Amino acid sequence: MDEESLPRIILAGELHYAKLWLVCVALRGVSWDKMPFEQRELAFQGKEAASNCLSNLLNSPTYRAALRYAVHDSLVMTAFSALFLLKMAHMFPADLDLGSITGQVEQLVQLLSDVAAERYAITLRVMLANLRRKIGLAPNNNAPGNQPIPNPAGGQPPENLLVASGSFQTSTPRTAGGSTSQSPVTGPFTVEELGSNWPSDWGLISPSSLPVWIQEQNLTDLGLPANGSDSVFLQLGNPNGWNRGFPQMPEAR
Repeated sequence: MDEESLPRIILAGELHYAKLWLVCVALRGVSWDKMPFEQRELAFQGKEAASNCLSNLLNSPTYRAALRYAVHDSLVMTAFSALFLLKMAHMFPADLDLGSITGQVEQLVQLLSDVAAERYAITLRVMLANLRRKIGLAPNNNAPGNQPIPNPAGGQPPENLLVASGSFQTSTPRTAGGSTSQSPVTGPFTVEELGSNWPSDWGLISPSSLPVWIQEQNLTDLGLPANGSDSVFLQLGNPNGWNRGFPQMPEAR
């Protein structure tokens, strides 16, 4: 089989994801502040598998072009890998290349938006904004993942539009690497932090309504999500994460 053939590339991505999945199973219930060396190394193996899963997609023009016709499982596979990377960045900011991680995730966000998979793209945007706040990293508004989201209503939101109605507070004063974190930044996310012209008629995202696995108090949990990987993404058009309805948009299936 040709190395650049789509079936081979998809199978390679599934292999990387299977390795990540096994790491999540092994780390279920592990406390980050009591993580021994072996489990820490296992977490970093998961980080490598997640990064390889994303690279497998992002570096393949064939796979990128086919993502528009991807099944639900393929979208979950890549987006969950990105969320795992962002969790690792939260836990080990001094030990990872944060620029590389955010760059990969930003590319994936734009790609998912291009194929109308906004459910996954928006979840990643929120997590990116939260990470930047916690580590003091300014938004890269020129990054591929920070292009404006199409507004179904055709209008532009006010420049000072506040997107989230709550706040993501740093509830843990120390990082997994042992260093003291900065003071928590409270208050709603701004459009600049999310890196897009967020349409005002899309409603507000309440941090307390985010899926449990990506809520602030669970950002140090690398274990397998209780309800499976699909449960960690916002549900558009229902109360999970939104204060009101979401305009109907086609999703890649």
